Amino acid sequence: MAHNKISTSRENNLLNKEEVKSWFKLYSLPKSENYTQLAQIAAEDRRLAGLEEWRRESLPLRLAK
Repeated sequence: MAHNKISTSRENNLLNKEEVKSWFKLYSLPKSENYTQLAQIAAEDRRLAGLEEWRRESLPLRLAK
């Protein structure tokens, strides 16, 4: 059990470092490119979280109101 926690912690640290690097890269881009990159990241995050599927399913309900 302890090994799994250590492994997960190491993976999280690696992901956090990569995420920080990507944010620094975004902030160094011109504003128009920065916005496009942020929009793409947000869309990918929603897709990975399964929120896009939920949005598609609820869209007809919102249009019907």
